[in-house]
Amino acid sequence: MKSRFINSDHLPQILNLSHDLSVMTWNILKRCALYEEPQKFYNNGFGIIESQYQYYVRLKKVACEISDIVNRDTTIKCIALQEMPIEEDLEIFREYLKEVMPNFSLITYKTQGFLFENTIEVQDKTNELLAIIGKTSNKIQVIKACDLVFVNIHLCWFKSFSSRIAAIKKILSELNEKSVILGDFNFNILDTEIEGVAKHGERDTTLVYNIDNGMQKLNTCDGFIIYEP
Repeated sequence: MKSRFINSDHLPQILNLSHDLSVMTWNILKRCALYEEPQKFYNNGFGIIESQYQYYVRLKKVACEISDIVNRDTTIKCIALQEMPIEEDLEIFREYLKEVMPNFSLITYKTQGFLFENTIEVQDKTNELLAIIGKTSNKIQVIKACDLVFVNIHLCWFKSFSSRIAAIKKILSELNEKSVILGDFNFNILDTEIEGVAKHGERDTTLVYNIDNGMQKLNTCDGFIIYEP
């Protein structure tokens, strides 16, 4: 696991849905920086600042790691990514992915991304859901594939816990098909009661943060919700 800490302050999470279908989610970490507003803080758990070159090197490592994971587990057909690069950085990352994962296609919406195996027919439902739930500070992407709806979510970290729960419940209320909500919830879904859903994730393996004097503190905030209306 230590090598993965170089690539992101989150770890990839995998869930098996059936004998031939698994899904993966991973917050791949945007370019590491130090912000001044609303208070001085690092946007990453390592407490570092990346140059453009260092970011590109890490994005290539991220692409290679995703490829390695899929090669080891060929049941993974769907990969949800959060904190995707944008604009020119996205095109660089797209080329890295094409080089190591030619059998997968990348579908993006702002800083959310899905990788699907090319043999799978997909329908982008993002705008359809956003038109219903309205403007939101949460990052959402929706794809229908394999007779399932996949919702790639990155809940807003600076909103209250109750508002994040409300956002999940609002999304669930608009889903009328079996759905998999996966991504960075910014809270531990395993310790949270959400009526009518099955929750999956790993404890103490997802987020590295507050690294001082070489110490790593772990917390769980990524995972999966299975919803059947």
